[in-house]
Amino acid sequence: MSAIKYKAVVCLLLELDRPLSDLYWTNISSTDFPFGVVVEHTNCFDDEKYNGKKVIYFSKYLNTDQELYHFSEEHLLNSFLPYITKINPKFETSWIRDIKAFRDEYAQPIMKTNYLNILPDFQTPIKNLYLGTIAQIYPEDRGLNYSVRLGNRIANHIIYD
Repeated sequence: MSAIKYKAVVCLLLELDRPLSDLYWTNISSTDFPFGVVVEHTNCFDDEKYNGKKVIYFSKYLNTDQELYHFSEEHLLNSFLPYITKINPKFETSWIRDIKAFRDEYAQPIMKTNYLNILPDFQTPIKNLYLGTIAQIYPEDRGLNYSVRLGNRIANHIIYD
């Protein structure tokens, strides 16, 4: 497992009292922005499930030694605000009801040439201990459906082998 390198992620989650936009997913290709994607989760689901709250997250893949990875929630928000207003110039901080920041050091495996040679098997040297991680869904990209498929594969192995 140590042969696999990962990108970390930092996510800023905002609960707003109104939508930021009418879009669900927005990729940001500008390297000037401190985030690479905006996902307005509640644009895909009925308001009644969220009691009218609007849930939006801003995400950035990076290395753990980058300064942004260590920012507090408030510092992240202050860094992101000028760019959030580029997405919606009418946005005001008074719309914010709650804020949370999340980080994961192992968010995305870096799949280099010959990745299959270092791909870990789901069987471990420890009897009855199996491994199922995002690093093992190669050649597919991240996706819940691929995680479920991997889980089914491991479960079938346990049941039938």
